[in-house]
Amino acid sequence: MKKLTRLTLAVLLVASLSSCAWLAAGTVAGAFAYIGGELQRDYAATFPNAIEATDKALAELKIRILDKTNDGITCQIEARQGADTPVNVRIQTLAPKKVMIGVRVGRVGLWDRSVAETVHNFIKERL
Repeated sequence: MKKLTRLTLAVLLVASLSSCAWLAAGTVAGAFAYIGGELQRDYAATFPNAIEATDKALAELKIRILDKTNDGITCQIEARQGADTPVNVRIQTLAPKKVMIGVRVGRVGLWDRSVAETVHNFIKERL
């Protein structure tokens, strides 16, 4: 039993020190997952409503949309904050009335989580 407990603790320690993020975003309403610089959150919303709310949030935050692709399941938005800070938003359908929205702000290695949280808060207010 002690060996199993030690093994479990060792695995948890390695997992916590690794670069992989393990978060139960789907089990707790409103929980964020921060994976590879993208702040992800699930919303109880239809795909079209999520896109509309995101467009409005970005406009209100004065984040310019440069490009948007939408295949009916996933919508990718490439935008800029200020002169050159990249903002990328990914909206993905999970179920008829459930979407995942991922927001990435900044460049590789220089992600700005606080701005990503602000974008999510503005989206949430509009859904």
